[in-house]
Formats: sequence, structure tokens, C-alpha cells
Amino acid sequence: MAITRSNPISLEVLQSEPAVEDQERVTAEIKTLVSDIKAVDTDMLGWVRKQADLTKLRIGVRARRNTPWKGSANVSIPVIDGIIRRWKPGVASLVLDADPIAFFTAQSEDDIEAARAVEPFFTYLFREHMQTTYPTVQLVDTIAWRGHAYTREAWKYQTRREARVVPVKQLFPNGIEQFVQQAAQAAEQQGKETSPEDAIMQLLEDEYKLDRQDEKEGPMLLAAVAKIQDGAQYVKIVYRRVQYDRPDWQVIDPINVIVPQNQNPEDAEWFVIMHQFTPDQLRGMMIDGFFLEGPIAQILDKETRTEGTNDTGGSQTDHARETIIDIRDRKAGKAKEMSQSKVGTVPVWEIYCNLDVNGDGERERCILWWAPKQNLALGLVDFPFPFEGWPITYYPFEAQARPIDNQGIAEKLRPFQKIISAFHNARLDAAQITLAPVLGMRVTSGNYKKTIKWHPGAVIPLNNINDLQPIIHDKGILPALLQEQQINQRLAETYIGVFDATLTNLEAAGERRTAAEINAITNISGNIFGLDAKIFIVAFGKSLTKIWQLYEDLGDEEMFFRVAGEEKPRKARKSEIVRNYDIRAAGTPANTNKSFQIQNLERIMQLLFQPQVLATGMFDFTEIVAQWLKLVDYQMSKRIIRSAEDGNIAQTLMSAANIVDPDAEGSI
Repeated sequence: MAITRSNPISLEVLQSEPAVEDQERVTAEIKTLVSDIKAVDTDMLGWVRKQADLTKLRIGVRARRNTPWKGSANVSIPVIDGIIRRWKPGVASLVLDADPIAFFTAQSEDDIEAARAVEPFFTYLFREHMQTTYPTVQLVDTIAWRGHAYTREAWKYQTRREARVVPVKQLFPNGIEQFVQQAAQAAEQQGKETSPEDAIMQLLEDEYKLDRQDEKEGPMLLAAVAKIQDGAQYVKIVYRRVQYDRPDWQVIDPINVIVPQNQNPEDAEWFVIMHQFTPDQLRGMMIDGFFLEGPIAQILDKETRTEGTNDTGGSQTDHARETIIDIRDRKAGKAKEMSQSKVGTVPVWEIYCNLDVNGDGERERCILWWAPKQNLALGLVDFPFPFEGWPITYYPFEAQARPIDNQGIAEKLRPFQKIISAFHNARLDAAQITLAPVLGMRVTSGNYKKTIKWHPGAVIPLNNINDLQPIIHDKGILPALLQEQQINQRLAETYIGVFDATLTNLEAAGERRTAAEINAITNISGNIFGLDAKIFIVAFGKSLTKIWQLYEDLGDEEMFFRVAGEEKPRKARKSEIVRNYDIRAAGTPANTNKSFQIQNLERIMQLLFQPQVLATGMFDFTEIVAQWLKLVDYQMSKRIIRSAEDGNIAQTLMSAANIVDPDAEGSI
């Protein structure tokens, strides 16, 4: 399918053109803004370097160690990575396992039914239509690693060039001549005239949603019609297809963000997201209406002429960020390229800022695309989103006001991992010394050192058999060394509160733990994680509110969606579900844990299935049992649970059978 609608946030729609007399003033404002951004970027250099150190620790990049001797131990114990991997599933489940993803509370009595209907639709929109599973895991990992993260809520619009080979017989199964005759007869009945070329072109337009008036599609259609009339068996149809036209929830690594650290990032004076675009991405965004054609042509021309050079023109902070990328590449086994290639990237800044574009003395919210290497503005548009602040949501780990003040799991465990790794290497060296065969030789004269290379079949000349004696080490130190490492590991894990090593310590398997001790440890861990979950959910609720506001403004009027447990898709109409809601993220540590949910439902069933409760008729017991079956085995529940219509039919048949034969046993 070709393009059904153009980019709703393109330059053509939103571009802010300053008047001729205001161009110099706006240019000066932009230069001042860029200068402020670079100053803040330089101030963050220390924080960026600290992130490089944390990257080395987490992925295990270490310098070669030749002391105390060549071949000594040089391993990195992944304490940071291990605890992050245990912390991530609990927080990610708040998004991935919550059903619905958010609670919509109506603000008036007339909107209660709409609020109930919108919850399953929004769950499908966020999870399936926007494809947010991987971004969710990436967001949680970034929060734990960097100490904070950002998400960008915007509208994603992207097209792609498509080419299709069309068999002519498929278009005209009865032949072209018969199709032309039928088209002429139909036009004559309507009092119109049509030529064979127009009839064939109209068929191609209807089949592939093309437009002959388009400057690119029109010539292609004329060429295809000419080939069809000349008897070609196949024709090529080329068009642009809309690949994405939906709300977007993108995770932004703080490494790629520049923001004043003394302000709330979501409504600071300005906010910068640093991108690296390939030439193909720049061309695509230019075609989709994000960038101006002139600056993109200059950038691509300059990149082509400077190909093969190593001059990046970046700042000191840029080199620090490149160091982090280089660390990851070396760990992954990728060789460092010393020169730019044809697939190199171009740095582009996406700047949310306030500028006085129209000269009325009031600064308006704008989006500025800026190429820092070339000092070129790629596009300047009015801010189109219905948010009070920027389309940015701030996710802190510790809820500190300044982003760089938040310590993530990686920074909290940095001293523990360094101590554990250093001690583990020392222990391995000590074990190597203790277990290595060491021989002492009697020296008859002089003071000298002699090293014997011990290997099978070696011949060692001796004057006396007692000249060579083994030196026996005390191996009782090994258990003490092992215990010291476990103590450090336990301290690190207890510090974060996600795991208690004493419950599964193999060395202390004989030590009994009372139920009270286990409950106390579980409660402490749960309280720590519960607070982390609440901090995350508050920020996540802001993201969901912004995504819903985007759908209200730019979403499709009608959209099919699926609900878990239902075979037939539903249709959501914007006119029926768009209302004023209070939106709150639904995920909690309790309702996203399937074991807890099953246990709670079983307790409810034991209480409600009492005779005195059944007699009240206040509760829908079939829904309770159906929900329990879905949690126990979802696939089986789909096969054995009847729909409401089938249930009514079965109940009617059962009643009829009891009337015909009241003494009959069993049921249908």
C-alpha cells in the first residue's frame, strides 16, 4: 500500500520561517543556544568518564596484568552485571506483565463505559502496535547501569521505497481488450468517456493506492501503462510505503543527552538528544519532511569529499563518549576502524528549546535539528505536541533532582566489584603458589639462584639424592580465602536488596534458618524493591499519559486490535473512546507476579464459594473461575471456556433437559 497520508509533523506543516528582518536575530539566538549547550557538555565530561569506568567494570574489560609474575590471575568477577540481571525482571514485569497496562479513570459519569473499553485498546496499542518489549528491557537496564534514563514520547513517521513486479495476467485475467471494453461500457452508462490508457491507469491507482498527479508516481504509472499496452508480461510498480505512522516510545541513554543539571529535565530551558545518522537515514528523513534539502545536500557532499579522513571535528566530551563505544566494540571482538568509511555516521542534535522566531518578544517552544560538526540548522519547527513540558520523561533510580546525582546499581557496587575482583585474583595466585610443585636444592658453594623447568622426562643432574627436596605448603589457608570472597559477595548483594546469599550458601548448608528469619529477609528485600517499583511507576505513568495525548491528536480514526483470550478482533473508534481520563500505570509487584495472583484468587474462591456468600448473588463466580484458569494454563482456558453466547445456549439446553426428564442425571 502506498502512502495514505503525509507526515503530520513535517516541515511542510510545522516549519517556522523567520521574517527577513528577524533572521539575523534568530541566528544569533541559535548561536548563543549552541554555545550554552557546548558549555554544559564540557561540564559533564567527568560524569561521562565515570561511565566509561563503569562500562569497563560491568563488561569485564581489564588491562593486562603481568605482576606479580607473568601468567598471574587477571579475571573480573561480574558482580554488577549479575545483580542488574536479577533486578531487571522485577521492574520490567511492571510493564510487560501488567494487564491492563494502565487504569483509565473517568472524570464524569458518562465516560465510565468508555474508560472500561479504552483499557484493553491502550494495552494493545502500547505493547503490540508500538512494539515496546525490547525498549522496556533496555530502559530498565539503563536505569540500573547509568543511575537514570530518559524516554522520548513523539510521533514516529517513516516511509520506505517499495518495488513490486506485477504479472499482467493477474491484473487482467480475461485479457486487456475485454477489460477496456467493460470499462468503456461502465463509463458510458455514467455519461462519461474514458480511453484505454485512463482505464488501465485507474486500475493501477486503485490496486496500489497511487496518485497520477504525484510528481514521482505519475511518470511511473505512464511508463507501466505503455508497457502493458505493448504486451509486456510483467511490469514494475515503484512507490513509497508508510512503514511507521504511530506513537513512538524511544529509550534515550543519558550518554547521548545534554541537559542543564540544575533544572528538571522534562521542562528545562532546553534539552538535547544526540543522534548519529547514516547518509541513508539523513536522506530518508529529508524525504519524509524532517530536514531541509539544502543543508542535507551540503552535509552529504562534504562527507563524500572528506571520505577517508580521520578528522571528526568533535569536542573533548565527544571523544569520551566514543571511548565508551570503543570499549564495547573491543569486548564484542570488533576491530577498531582507523578511518571513516562510506557507511560512517553524521552527528545531529535534536534540540527542544525556546526561541523568539516571529519577533513578537515572546519565546515560543521549538524543535531545532542542528548538525554540530558543520554548524548547520537542518530544520526549525514549532513544537507540535500537546504536552506541558518536553516530550521527555525522566526515570531516576534514586529520585534525585539532578540526574547526575543518581547512583545506579553499577556505581553503588563499583567498590565491591573492585574489591572482589582484586581479592579473587589474589586468591587464585595464592592457590597457584600453594598447589604448585616447588623444589628446594642444596647449594654447595656461592649464592646463586637456579630455576628448574619441571616437565615429564626431565633429567636433573644431582650429586646426592637429598639435594632436591619438595617444599610443602600449608593448604589450610584455602577455605579461609574462599570464605572471605563469599562475605564480600554477600555484602554487595545485601546492599542492593535483591538477593540474600545466606539462604542458598552451599558452604553453610547445615545452618538452619527459622521461618521468622526468612520472612524478615524477604520483607526487607521486598520493601527495597517496592520503593524502586513505585519510583519507576510514577515516571512510567507520565509516559503513558503523553502517549495517549499523542494518539488523541494524531491517531487513526478507527483501528482494529486484539484482546487476550478473544478470537475476534475489536474495533476502536476514536470518537467513542477519546475522553478526559486520569491515567495511572497499573503494574505493581503484586499484580504482575503470576504466583501471587493465583494464590490470591484461590483465597477469594475459598471465601466466596461458601453457601451463605453464594446465596447473595453479588459476585460473578464464572469470571473468577475463568480468570483462575487463564493464569494456570492460558492455552487450555482458550479451549475449554465458552463464550457468553455459547454459555447461554448451553444453559438453555440444560434447563430444557431438566424439564423433559427431571430425574435425569448429569448435565449437558
